[in-house]
Amino acid sequence: MRALVINFMLLGCVLIALFQPWAGVLGYNWFTYMNPHRLAWGLGIPIPWAKVIAGLTLAGWLLGGLKGFRLTWVTGLLLALLVWTTITSLDALFPTRAWEDWTEFAKMAVTALAATALLDDRRRLHAFVWIVVISLAYWTVKGGLYVVLTGGSGRVVGPPQSQFPETNRFARVAIMVMPLMWWLRLHSARPWVRRAMMLATGLTLLSLIGTGSRGGFVGFVAMLGFAWLHSRRKLGMALLGGLAVGALLLAVPVERLTGYTERIGTIGDYAEESSAKSRFKTWAFALDMAEREPVTGGGFGAFLANQQETSRVGYYEAHSIYFQMLGEHGWAGLGLWLALALAVLLTGRRAMLRAEAHPHLYWARDLAMMLQISVVGFLVGGAFENLAFFELYYTLAAMLVLTDRIVAREAVQQSPVRIPALEAT
Repeated sequence: MRALVINFMLLGCVLIALFQPWAGVLGYNWFTYMNPHRLAWGLGIPIPWAKVIAGLTLAGWLLGGLKGFRLTWVTGLLLALLVWTTITSLDALFPTRAWEDWTEFAKMAVTALAATALLDDRRRLHAFVWIVVISLAYWTVKGGLYVVLTGGSGRVVGPPQSQFPETNRFARVAIMVMPLMWWLRLHSARPWVRRAMMLATGLTLLSLIGTGSRGGFVGFVAMLGFAWLHSRRKLGMALLGGLAVGALLLAVPVERLTGYTERIGTIGDYAEESSAKSRFKTWAFALDMAEREPVTGGGFGAFLANQQETSRVGYYEAHSIYFQMLGEHGWAGLGLWLALALAVLLTGRRAMLRAEAHPHLYWARDLAMMLQISVVGFLVGGAFENLAFFELYYTLAAMLVLTDRIVAREAVQQSPVRIPALEAT
C-alpha cells in the first residue's frame, strides 16, 4: 500500500513538473534529499525519478522561455563551471566515469539555476527551505533518535543509495541543515513548530555526534565560530552553546565520548595518523596531475589513476574539495570553483546588510546569515572530504541568490509586507 501511494505521488510530481516548473523544482529537491521512492516496500518502479522530474522541469522552464532567469555573479560562475567541466570531460583520463559524473553535476547545476529563476517569491522561497529541511530532517532526526535509543553507543550512517550514504557525507548534511532548522524556529508563528524545530536541531546535533566524523567536527566548530562572530548576542549564544555541551555530556555514555574525543584528538597527530598519510599522498597526486595537465586536469574520476598507480584501495578520492577540483579540473577549474564560493558568500553578505535597515526584512537577514553559516561549515569541513560537487551546497547557493533578489526588490517598499505565517513572535 505504501509503495502504491508513493508511486502515485511520484507520477503526480512528474505531471506537475512540466506545467508548473516551480513546483517541479520543489518536487525534485524532495526526491533528491528524502528519497521517498526508496522507502516503499514492493511495487517500487525502478525509474530514476529525480532525473525524470529534473528533465520535465527543465522542459517546462524552456517552454516558458527561461522565465525569471537573471545573470548574477553566482549564476554566471555556475554556468562557467558547467561549461568548464564539459571541456575537461572531453579529454578526461576515464571518459566513461567522467561523463557519468558530469551528467550528475549538470543535473544539479541546471536545477539550481532553475530554482533561482522559478522560486523568486517569498512564499516559494519559504516552501523551498521547508522542503529541504523536512527531507533531510527525516534522516537526521532518525539518526538522533537512534543515538538516544542505543544509549549513545550506536553509529549513525546515511541512507543507502542516497547522496550521503556514509558517515562523513551524512555529517556534512547534519551541519548544513541545522542553521536552516534554527531559522525556521525563529520565523515560525506557531509555537509547536518552533518547539519542533528546536527538538529537530538537538536530535540532528546528536546525529552528527553519532557519525564520529572528524571532518564533521571541524566543519561544526567553524560554523559555530562564524555564527558567534556575527551574532548580536554573543554572551547568550556562548551560554546556549555551553548548555548544549552539558546536555550532550549527560546524554552520551562515557565510553562513547571517550572514543569520539580520542578520534577527534587524532586531528592534532595528522603527521602520524594513517588516514592523514593517505590524504597527503592523494593531495600530492593532485599536485602532480596539475603539473602534468595544468589547464584541464584529469577530468572527473582522475583519482582512479592514483589507485591504479599505487594498487591500494581508498586512493581513488581526493579527500579534499580543493584538491579534488585541482586534480580533476586543473588550476582553471579550481579558480572558477573558488570564485563561485566567494560569490556565494558575498551574495549572502550583501543580502544581510541590505535587509538590516528594514525591519520587515529581518526574516531575510536571518536567512542570509543562516545560509552563510551552512556554507562556511561546508567549505571548512570539505577541506578533508571529496565533496566539491555535493548537491546540497548548490541548493544553498540558489537559496542565497533568491534571498538577495527578494531583498533587493522588497527593500524599496516603504511599508512592511506582513505575512503572519512567516513572522516570529
